[in-house]
Amino acid sequence: MHLSRFSKSTAIAFLLFFHHSSQAQTWFTHATTVAGGHGSGSAANQLNDPDGLWVDGAGNVYVADYNNSRVQKWAPGATAGTIVAGSTTYGNQANELDGPANIYMDASGNLYIVDDDNDRVQKWASGATTGTTVAGGGSMGGPALDQLNFPDDVFLDASGNVYVSDGANERIIKWAPGATTGVVAAGGAGMGATLHQLAGPSGLYIKGNYMYISDYNNSRVLKWAFGDTAGVVVAGGNGAGAAANQLSGPEGVVMDAAGNLYICDAANNRIQMWASGATSGVTIAGGYGAGASDSQLSSPNYIRLDDSMNLYVCDGANQRVQKFGLKSHGTTGLQNISPVFSAVQLYPNPSRGNFYVQGKIDISCTDDLSVTITDINGRTVYRSNFPIAKGTFHIPISMGDNFPNGIYQLQLNVGMQKTSLKFTLDK
Repeated sequence: MHLSRFSKSTAIAFLLFFHHSSQAQTWFTHATTVAGGHGSGSAANQLNDPDGLWVDGAGNVYVADYNNSRVQKWAPGATAGTIVAGSTTYGNQANELDGPANIYMDASGNLYIVDDDNDRVQKWASGATTGTTVAGGGSMGGPALDQLNFPDDVFLDASGNVYVSDGANERIIKWAPGATTGVVAAGGAGMGATLHQLAGPSGLYIKGNYMYISDYNNSRVLKWAFGDTAGVVVAGGNGAGAAANQLSGPEGVVMDAAGNLYICDAANNRIQMWASGATSGVTIAGGYGAGASDSQLSSPNYIRLDDSMNLYVCDGANQRVQKFGLKSHGTTGLQNISPVFSAVQLYPNPSRGNFYVQGKIDISCTDDLSVTITDINGRTVYRSNFPIAKGTFHIPISMGDNFPNGIYQLQLNVGMQKTSLKFTLDK
C-alpha cells in the first residue's frame, strides 16, 4: 500500500524437506539484494519507493518503481535495471505511467500494471512501448463501475479476467476481457470491519474458487469465495499488533501449493507464514525491527515466491528487492515416496507431541488414510485412520505425554501406497 497517497491506519521452517538428521529446511536469515540497494534515485541502478514485483521463470525480477513511474527488469546478477514499461517521466498517455503499484505477468510475458495515480490497470505486451487500459480509466478516482480509486494489486485468472484490489473503494472488482465496466467480487459495502466489508484492501491472491485479500486497515487476511457476500478470517483479525496471532498493516499475500499463506506484515517489518488452518503465523524473514541490514526489512510491501521457493521481498523504505534463499540440506528424509502423495508436510518439527501433517493425494480412493508412528526401535507408538478423498488433507496428531524425546518415523498409507518421514520429539 502506497501510504503517501492513500492514507491508512497506520515453516517454511516447518515445511517438510528434511535431511536424514531430521533438521527442516528454512530460508536463510540473511538476504541478498537483487534490485536497487543504492539509495533513492532515478539512475538505472536505483529505485524510488518500489511498490510491487514479479519474478519470471528465468529469475528476472520486475519492479514497480513507484516514484520513478517505470517498471524495471533486473536480470539475475545484474547491477542495474532496464525500463520495460513507462518512461523517464510520469503522465497518463499510453506510453506513460504515474505511480505503478504492482505487476502481474501472464504466461505470454504480458505485464498487467497497476497504474495507481492514473486509476487504471495497463496491459503492456512483451516488448511493447505502450500499454492498453484493461481496467479503470473511466475517469480519475471514483466509485462507479468503470472507475478505480487508488488501486493496489492485480491478479489474472485462467480466463483472462482481471481482478483489482480497489483500495479507496473498499472492494475487489473483476473486469472481464474487453469489458468497459467491472463487477464487484468482494466488499463494496463501505469501509468497515464486518466480514462483508473491507478497509483498504491491498494484496490479492486467487486460488481455486477463493480470493485471499489483505485487509490493510483491519490487520487481517480474508478468504472470500466467489459469489459470497462475506469472507472469513484466515490470518490476523486479532487487532493490529506484533504477536504471532496478529498482523499490522498486511500488504502482499501469496500462497504455496499446500495452501500456506505468506503475508507481507508491513508495519511489523516481517514476512509471516500462516499454515492452512493455523491460528498464528511464523516469522520467516525480517522481524528484527526496521533497518537496512541484510536480515532486516523496512516497510516491506510485496512478496513473491519463485519456482524453487526462494522468497523475494519488495523492501520499500530501503529502496531494494531482497532475495531470501531457501536453505538446501541435500538428501531428503522422505522415504518410500509414492507418486500418489505430493506436497507432504509436517509441522512443527521438532515437536512436543502435537503437530499437523498435511499434503495431497493425487488419486481417488475409498480407503482411509492410515497414520502410523514408530520409535527408533521400530515399536509402534501411535496408529489411527482418517477418512480422506482425493485432494488435500490436513490432520492434527496428538501423541500424548508418555513418549521420550528422540527421532520417530511417521508413515502414511492409502491402500498399497505409502510414504514415510522422520521427525524429532523434543518436549
